[in-house]
Amino acid sequence: MRWPAAKFAETARWLRDTCGMASLVNLGPRDEELAREVHREMKGISAIADSLDARQLIALAAGASIFVGNDSGPAHIAAAAGKRCVVIFGATNPAMWHPWQVEHRVVSTSAEFRAVRGDKSVFIRSQRTIAEIPAEEVIHACAELLSEGAKR
Repeated sequence: MRWPAAKFAETARWLRDTCGMASLVNLGPRDEELAREVHREMKGISAIADSLDARQLIALAAGASIFVGNDSGPAHIAAAAGKRCVVIFGATNPAMWHPWQVEHRVVSTSAEFRAVRGDKSVFIRSQRTIAEIPAEEVIHACAELLSEGAKR
């Protein structure tokens, strides 16, 4: 369900070097192994918040230029704040769970789903794992979204 920290670091480096954007990584509680990996991969590239409460996360999203991350609660908070989003999907159906009413790009595993009812769907198979999604694909989605914003 998580895109690798090294690929997030590559994307954050591109955002910094190409777009002049600073990145902040929000880590949730109780995942020390992931926190160590993120701190190692993002050192010198991004600021890291080891755990923000909901109010802090909302304030952070409200001030962001763009959200880049996994399909998660913070992605939906950023979309609710009206922020452009690049969301990386693993085994969750992006047709049902993509950001709503906001400019966005979905980068996915090209998984196939069977609709069951309402907001329910069943995962059938995937072309690749979330870890196999290349950073270049996410960077391209960021570039598209940012260039559209500059046209306005």
